[in-house]
Amino acid sequence: MVAGCVYTDCGCSIQRHWISIPWLPVSLVGTAVAFYVGFKNNQSYDRVWEARKIWGAIVNSSRSWGVMVNSYVKNGQYSDEEIKKIKTNLIYRHIAWL
Repeated sequence: MVAGCVYTDCGCSIQRHWISIPWLPVSLVGTAVAFYVGFKNNQSYDRVWEARKIWGAIVNSSRSWGVMVNSYVKNGQYSDEEIKKIKTNLIYRHIAWL
């Protein structure tokens, strides 16, 4: 700890002009990078939100379609086992589409 304090004291007393950096370009580039990263972050969040809305709409439509398949696929010509097979086949085809 003493060595760190001595080094800090020595470092402050020695003038190092050969590594001085002008702050104006650094601050301008830093501000530009901050705006760029901020806009990219906002844009990526908007894309994620849009994808979430679209996926939610697909899920809702799929549920509605499944309910319709379950309700409307009925026929007196086929047995209950065949009707169940037709419904299952339609639902599996829809899942494959997703």
